Amino acid sequence: MIGRGAGVNIPVFSLRTKKSLGCGELLDLIPLIDWASESGLKLIQILPINDTCITETEKDACPYSILSAFALHPIYLNVQALGPEFEEEFSPIIRSLNLPKLEYQKTYLAKREILKMLYSIRGEKDLSTKAFEQFFERQKEHLKPYAAFCVLRDKYKTSDFRKWKTLSTYSELAVEEICENSEVKYYYFLQYHLDKQMRQVHAYARKKGILLKGDFAISVHQNSVEAWRYDEYFRFDKSMGAPPDFYNEFGQNWGFPSYNWDEIRAEGFYWLKSRLSWMEQYFDVIRIDHVLGYFRLWEIPKGKLRGLMGNFHPAIGYDNIPDPQKLTSSQPTENVCFFKREGKYHPRINCKSTSSFKALNAPLQKKVLQMHDEYFLERQEKLWKKEGREKLEIIQNNTKMLICAEDIGVIPKAAREVLKELNMLNLHLQRMPKSFEIEFEDPQDFPTRCVCTPSNHDTATLRGWWEKDPKSTKRYYNTILRHRGDPPRELTEELAREIIQAHLDSKATLAIFLLQDLLAMSEAIRFPDPKEHRINNPAKPKDQWQWRMHLYVEELHLAGSFTEMLHRMIKKGKR
Repeated sequence: MIGRGAGVNIPVFSLRTKKSLGCGELLDLIPLIDWASESGLKLIQILPINDTCITETEKDACPYSILSAFALHPIYLNVQALGPEFEEEFSPIIRSLNLPKLEYQKTYLAKREILKMLYSIRGEKDLSTKAFEQFFERQKEHLKPYAAFCVLRDKYKTSDFRKWKTLSTYSELAVEEICENSEVKYYYFLQYHLDKQMRQVHAYARKKGILLKGDFAISVHQNSVEAWRYDEYFRFDKSMGAPPDFYNEFGQNWGFPSYNWDEIRAEGFYWLKSRLSWMEQYFDVIRIDHVLGYFRLWEIPKGKLRGLMGNFHPAIGYDNIPDPQKLTSSQPTENVCFFKREGKYHPRINCKSTSSFKALNAPLQKKVLQMHDEYFLERQEKLWKKEGREKLEIIQNNTKMLICAEDIGVIPKAAREVLKELNMLNLHLQRMPKSFEIEFEDPQDFPTRCVCTPSNHDTATLRGWWEKDPKSTKRYYNTILRHRGDPPRELTEELAREIIQAHLDSKATLAIFLLQDLLAMSEAIRFPDPKEHRINNPAKPKDQWQWRMHLYVEELHLAGSFTEMLHRMIKKGKR
């Protein structure tokens, strides 16, 4: 177990160095590690770095839309390390892609051409080395299916394996036959060098005393290698999402297939164990994405677009309800009070807001509300506690990595109890308190066994949030920061320091900050427009995952006074 520490949170694609080709790359983490060490930080947190090349378009920019849980993304490969003799030729490409925001498809296509050229020059030599042979032995269990999938995706021009004719069903024999062909070697080459560069980064981080925190994503894309390979693990007629919440009043539909936990359990949770083993090669700490999904998933039936149409799984539905015809029939369908799914009745979340509920007579309204509240607040607790504990114990017992559970906001009692019993660090995000009774958490009330942060990749940054809702900002200014009067319209560097210091001073084991929030403490180097440096907005699924640093990482090293100030703050917080 590590002691008190502070960390910085930034997606790899958001990094910018003078040699970055279109987006941040794995080796760009090395100068960031140097800066983190100088600043007194002990940890760097990143988003998933898995391959997401599902469509080979802008849609693949989302790091959670995963093509393979066991492959790194080629876009993060530093090509200069593979072809230093071509640095002069690379320079104009680097300049043309040195854009304010990530243009994913442009970057991906440009880098793909370069990588194919490099493979034609050095591929045969690299794949005949002892180092490659050792890599292949370590990775072949997952590397061969991944490479075969990529070859078939290229052949059929789609990653939807259901359209691959006789190869739509996974076959180990077919994979072995495909891997006899030369086409797979290009993908071996890419993964070999990605693995080599990521191991280099991890070794360097350890040498400098910096922990790397990876992201254990909840699932993979429906057209992924693993969906093809382990189709029994998934419920393809349901997609994962989230009920209406802080992020989106209509809920979220992520489009990822839901899990068939019975099948995963029957195979000894190999799905979880193998993914943990793969991540342990590169990381010291992991964020368990959407930890509530291990207790229960929010499932949306195929064909339903909005998360509002979902229900929890597993969940104990009702065998009978009063007046089924009236309570399950309405136009539009999301206006109903109950859904009938898999033979059971499940209340539509917040059904009292629907016009069909309002049209019911008072006794029936009372009964519906009683069943709704009992279903969501009491009926599932024992089941969910059993489900969550089983899976989280598997995770905890099969890795040496420090586990941080992402459980933002108000969570079920079952989840609170299991996380506490397993002594896992959970997440406290100040603007998303764990009680409906308060608007903001006070850092002085954070528990010891937690990670605390003022913002994350799905929220507005501190500066963006500060300007969005003046009334809310005033309440925060008066009650949490304990200042009188009206707050300034923009977050000043002094107030940003006050917020960051409060988190550093808290009892939380880890205090981790978006780089944007740290830079907010200096007007000299902060991002010019706070509206433009949000990473993702779940309420607006398009045009996300584009933010890049406006500074070069090398320039952080030149910002000596800022680095020294951060170091003093961390030291003051005894981290």
